[in-house]
Amino acid sequence: MIYDFDVFLCDRFSGSPSCFSENESMWIEINNLLDKEKIFPSIDVLKPEYKKYFQYGNFKIKLVVDNNHKIIKKEVIDSDIGYVKMWNNWSKKRNGLPAYDNWLDDYKDILNKNKNFEILDLGCGIGADTLYLIERGFKVLSCDFSLEALENIKKNISNSQTQYLDMIETFPLASESYALIIADLSLHYFDNETTIHIMSEIKRILKNNGILLARVASVKDFNFGAGIGEQLEKNFYFEGDYTKRFFDSEDVNKYFSIIGKVEFSETTMIRNEEEYSKPKILYQIKVQKGK
Repeated sequence: MIYDFDVFLCDRFSGSPSCFSENESMWIEINNLLDKEKIFPSIDVLKPEYKKYFQYGNFKIKLVVDNNHKIIKKEVIDSDIGYVKMWNNWSKKRNGLPAYDNWLDDYKDILNKNKNFEILDLGCGIGADTLYLIERGFKVLSCDFSLEALENIKKNISNSQTQYLDMIETFPLASESYALIIADLSLHYFDNETTIHIMSEIKRILKNNGILLARVASVKDFNFGAGIGEQLEKNFYFEGDYTKRFFDSEDVNKYFSIIGKVEFSETTMIRNEEEYSKPKILYQIKVQKGK
């Protein structure tokens, strides 16, 4: 038997897993996650993400569990504070047809080799690179954890395909299913353990000799907060609503070599939009999957 229900962290607790009917949807209200885990066994699975990303705030999450209350699937729906709400608001603010720069022009040969295959836009945001690719005739699957961002793509980019994907989880994609993955400005928000997990997942879903094209913030990215906030790890900071990593060349090699052979250069990006009107210093990276 599978139960499908939502969880909302708030001021009181009500409900019990034993009361659920098959596939029933309901809200479970929980004040203190750590105190209530014995009452509701499945929620202990949420603790790492809850403590790290939600800062003891409220969030809504949809879970599918088996009759032993083991979580089969979970999806963040909304958050009252923290990085989910911040990114949803960011997406709302930038609603409309996204602006893009032409960094992918540097890889026209790689793109053209994948003309007949679906390209994965990982952490797509409101779809800047998705729009670039679709305008040039490529087939794209756009993935993000922000439902507002995905909705923006659906509304504003014709022929788009979207899928919810939270990179801190196992990717809901088959192994060796993509020859080309784009991850533009989406891989620099995570701690060491999570970044290693993400690189391992990218390697898993890449085909043999598949390629990742990525950009991440540099430690010199001073216009966008480099070195600001509470330092949690080397080059990794908590900035109030979210965390952000700034890479040096050692970091680029450390993390991206998990996937395979790394080529990179430090460069500058400007886009024709208010948010990126100042130069952004970043690393532009190409990785070919190794054994």
